[in-house]
Amino acid sequence: KDELGTLADISNSIKDFHVNITHISVFNYKNEPKCEIIIRLNTLETEALVKHLEEKGYKILTIKKVASTI
Repeated sequence: KDELGTLADISNSIKDFHVNITHISVFNYKNEPKCEIIIRLNTLETEALVKHLEEKGYKILTIKKVASTI
């Protein structure tokens, strides 16, 4: 939902899994009580974090895993 504290809640959950956020974008939809958040993380192991966020009521739309070339 597009409400106070949502981004902080998601960020704290990610921190609790000892994962760093490298990029973040938020898209709000006019006249809709929801938003889309795109988050890039520095991990390929996302299963436990995704499960945790879904249990908190967040809907995960897509996961792309890309290995770093650096």
